[in-house]
Amino acid sequence: MNKNIHFGELIILLLIFFSACTTNEKKAVEQQSYNIVVLEGPTRVGFESMLDQSVKLPVATYSEIYDNPLQIQTLMLQNKPDVAVIPTTMAANLYNKGVDYVPLGCAIWGNLYLVSSDSTIKTSTDLRNKEIYLFNKGLQPDLLAKIRFNPYNVKFNYKYDSHLELASAIAGGVVSTAVLPEPFVSRAMQANPDIRIIDEVNFMHNGRRIPQTLIMIKRSLIPCKKVIEDYIYQVIDASINNNSLPAMTVKRCNIRFSPIDSCKEDIQFYLGSMYGYNPKLIGNKFPDNDFYNWTTKPVNPQ
Repeated sequence: MNKNIHFGELIILLLIFFSACTTNEKKAVEQQSYNIVVLEGPTRVGFESMLDQSVKLPVATYSEIYDNPLQIQTLMLQNKPDVAVIPTTMAANLYNKGVDYVPLGCAIWGNLYLVSSDSTIKTSTDLRNKEIYLFNKGLQPDLLAKIRFNPYNVKFNYKYDSHLELASAIAGGVVSTAVLPEPFVSRAMQANPDIRIIDEVNFMHNGRRIPQTLIMIKRSLIPCKKVIEDYIYQVIDASINNNSLPAMTVKRCNIRFSPIDSCKEDIQFYLGSMYGYNPKLIGNKFPDNDFYNWTTKPVNPQ
């Protein structure tokens, strides 16, 4: 460097350098293409404006929809999606397996309902010795339903392979009582007027709604957090206010984006409840604080 450069000139050169770095980082973010995967059901409702491209990022995105959370789990184990919207318990389980994703925030705050066409069932107390159909044994809806309804000595049946199949079965009268999420509840009720909502399966022991679904992003994308977070806010807001579904259906989905900083305590309480009931559901280990820490340090597989 020329020794005759004055201190003031050096400061100007440094400002130009850091400005160039910031500009380059911004260009890198803007040139990024994000793969976002979501589940059929309430997540799709919350992300409708992304799927129909009515809300656009200043970057490219391409999205995929799956009807089974295990399909997305497989993709995340292969580190394929950039952003994945999955059940909270699955997010904790994958973290404990060493999958290097971190939660951006919570998107769905409980959307599970007990529905029935059985006229003898008017409240949960009428479930005693009855049969309830559920999709996916051992996953989040199953455990929530067991916590809620086990006191009534009910029998749980897992005959169907997706919420869509189960909704079709109860709409067609093949099944009388089931636990379903929205928008499948509304679809079944529209097809069969005998179906009624008996109870919700959406609250924790402290009376607060469950943080049911987390938006997970690759830890390597933390520098792009602001861009992705702003986009999620816009998508969910637009999806709620301009949805093609009936307003009551959207309302029962309980869609609300809460950044991780504002919902951390709810998630910890919820995962603690799940761990206490069935540790396997979250990977036999309560997630440590790194699950919530926004650092670029990779997770070590357990």
